[in-house]
Order: sequence, then structure tokens, then C-alpha cells
Amino acid sequence: MVHRVLTNRSFLLLWLGQGVSQLGAGVGFIATLWWVQSTMGSALALGTMATVSGAVGLILSPIAGVFVDRWSRKGIIVGTDMLRALVNCVLAWAMWRGVLTFPLLLVGVAAKAACGQFFAPAVMAAIPQLVRDEDLEKANSLQQVTRNISNMAGLALGGVLVALLGLPALLFVNGIAYLASALSELFIILPPVAKCGPLSFGAFYRDLAGGLTYLRRDHTLFGVMQVLVIINFALVPFSVLLPKLVADHLGAGSEVLGYISSSQMAGMLAGALLISTIPLARRCPGLIRWGLGISASFLMLSPIVSGVYWPVQMLLYGTSGLVMAVVQIFFFSTLQRKVDPGYMGKVFSLNNAMSLGLQPAAAALSGYLADLYSLTIIYLAFGSLVLIGNARLLAIGGLNEYFELGCASGHRSEEPAP
Repeated sequence: MVHRVLTNRSFLLLWLGQGVSQLGAGVGFIATLWWVQSTMGSALALGTMATVSGAVGLILSPIAGVFVDRWSRKGIIVGTDMLRALVNCVLAWAMWRGVLTFPLLLVGVAAKAACGQFFAPAVMAAIPQLVRDEDLEKANSLQQVTRNISNMAGLALGGVLVALLGLPALLFVNGIAYLASALSELFIILPPVAKCGPLSFGAFYRDLAGGLTYLRRDHTLFGVMQVLVIINFALVPFSVLLPKLVADHLGAGSEVLGYISSSQMAGMLAGALLISTIPLARRCPGLIRWGLGISASFLMLSPIVSGVYWPVQMLLYGTSGLVMAVVQIFFFSTLQRKVDPGYMGKVFSLNNAMSLGLQPAAAALSGYLADLYSLTIIYLAFGSLVLIGNARLLAIGGLNEYFELGCASGHRSEEPAP
């Protein structure tokens, strides 16, 4: 029950803290983008900032899990939020004093991206320690609901507050939000799963190699993650080429781009709410098994719908987002049940690294192909690749056992923290 999850004191503190920090992050993101645009006036600068953030994530994702499984997860969660609070306050001060430079901003962006790579797997690994096994889907869906609402509200609020408070104040608000989140997380009761202590290079290498060995020994999980790399690659063009779809194919303006983007986020929010109230995996197993292909199928129809019917695009992208959210929550909850607690941080970090690995290449390829072929051909080709990947997933040996594990609770025997 959702009520039982929300009355879990430790989970509630984590959940509320994340909601506040994500709201502040949306406000700070708008301030950062607007400063770059107004100061640099260069699309290259915006691209450089995104590239730095992505590169830091790609480099740190494989190794962050070693620390998550070896050190205090609570310490990592609190510490990274406090560090992000400090970084934002320093950037706010530099912006207020007029001494902020683009290289200094890139250092701050890289620092916050690094914190995120440690924070995310620590949270995912901590949730199974905080809630009961049968409540994992509800806890993960609540996380996603909060993330979507906070992001939407933060971005909207940031746009309004730029004129009212000024850019330095918005970054300061972002820092205070992270600080408030850290203070909330200080009171979480989260027992360690391993001894804390110094980490030598040899110990780090053994831990990293141990995580890879653990993943490779689980042939089902390793096979799933390999196929998901291809599926994630094939899904990138649907977001990268959306502005071109709106402008060139639909003949619409930026407001329609906003409507369609918002509908996809609203669909993900609806999916998270749905799975938090209904045992969807047991009632609609086909939706979970074929969810990735179903989601891509809706997107494949986008170029076929004419600009006159652009509201149908909202329905297509919204439905796709709903199904995708359901599948993601089910997948992460199953991992939290299946993976040994001592390896959970490494598995989630490696999953992030594998998902991020080919996305820059997919984005570049999307732009290249869009100059050569019609969007209809591109969407159909990449959508078909997702469908083939979905079929390959279902052919992986042992996947039925994973699926049954996700549909039924009771895998873990440990009591959650109060």
C-alpha cells in the first residue's frame, strides 16, 4: 500500500528530500542556461556544457558503484547533496560578484554531474533497505512521480523567477534546496551493507572486477543489459529529432514542441501513478513483456500523422511515456529484488554506464540521417530496431524467472529500516 510506504519514516525523509532538491535543480538549471545564453550567446557553449556533463557521467558511472557498495550509502547520499549545495552557492556568489567565467561554470557543472553519478545508484541501492519487498514498485513509482512533478514545477518556476529575483538568487535557491535535502536525509536510518574504510587501488580494482564478474555470471541479467544498450540507442532519435518533426513535418511552432514534450512527461507521471496503485505486472503481463516495443510503436506513428492533427502527437508521445515509465519501474524493482545487496551499487552504476555509452553516437547519427532520409523512414527504422530488441529480450534464457520474480514479492528476507 502507498500509505504504508509513506508512513515509513526513513523512506519519507528520503522522498521529501529528493522532491525539494529536484525542485531546486530545475530552478538552477534555468538560471544556468539563461546565464550562458545571455553571456555567451553561443549554441556551442550550451553544447559544451551538455558534453561535459555527459562525459563526466560516462567516465564515473562504471566506478561509482564500487564506492556505493563499500562505503556508507547514507553518507554518500547526504555528502553529495551537501557538495552540490556548496557548488551552487559558490556559483551564485561568483555570478552575483560578476566574476563567474564559463570555465568556472563548467567546473561546477562537472562537479554536480559527478555527485549525481554517486547519488543515483546510492538511492536505488538504499530503497530495498528502507521498504518492504512488496512495496518496491510503489516506492519507485513515488520516486518517479516526485521527479517528474518537481522537474516540471522547477523549470516553470525558474522561468518566472528569472525576472523577479535574478540569476544569482536562483542558483542560491538551488543550493539551499540541496542543503535542505541533505538535512532531511541526515535522519534516515540506513544500515551499512559493507564495512567502511580506506580504499586502495588494489581493493578498488578487485571490487570493480568483482562487480563485472557478478554481472557476467548472471547470464540473464547480463543479456538483458546488453540488449537494453541497443534499445536505448534506438530510442534516442525519437527525442533528438522531435524539434525537426514539429517544425518541418508538422509545420508547427515552438509551442507545439512544448505541448508534445510535456505530454510525454505527463504520460510518464501517469504511468508512475498507475503502477503505484495497481499490481500491473500481474494484471497486464503482456504490457510489461512487450512494453518497450509498444512504446516505440506509438512513436513510429508520429511522422504519419499530419500537422493538422498535432494533438494526436501529444496522445502518441504521452502514451509512449506512460508505457515506458511502467516498464522502467518494473525493471528497477526487479533488479532491487534480484541483485545481492553487496553488489547493487555496482550493478546500477554499470547499467547507467551501458545505457549512456552509445547515446552520444546515436544523437550524432540521428542528425546525420535526418539530412539524408525522411523522418518517416528514420522513425520506422529505429522503431523496428526497438521491436527486434524487445523480441530478443524475451528470448533470453531465464527471463521468465526474472519476470515471475518481479510479479511476486518475497525475494528478500531482510527487514527494512524503520
